[in-house]
Amino acid sequence: MSEHHYIYGSGSFGCLYDCGPNIAETKEQAVNALLQIFADIPDEELDVMKADLTRSCYHSFKSPEAGADYCEIVWQPGLAPEETDGS
Repeated sequence: MSEHHYIYGSGSFGCLYDCGPNIAETKEQAVNALLQIFADIPDEELDVMKADLTRSCYHSFKSPEAGADYCEIVWQPGLAPEETDGS
């Protein structure tokens, strides 16, 4: 079985991520990180967001409070790149 990781982020349709890309070792970690980022949106949408991300790895926001149009999680093959400090 090959190693893999997940990339997650959010933004506006047709643009690069406003938040991300971020790396998680598991899909669950990515879902939880996105739920933390958008913790200020209404609880009803957070519940839908969690279900959408768990099922399809994508959520389109209904709440303007989100400040983004969508968030997503993308499965990537191979080991996650190590974070560097740019030096």
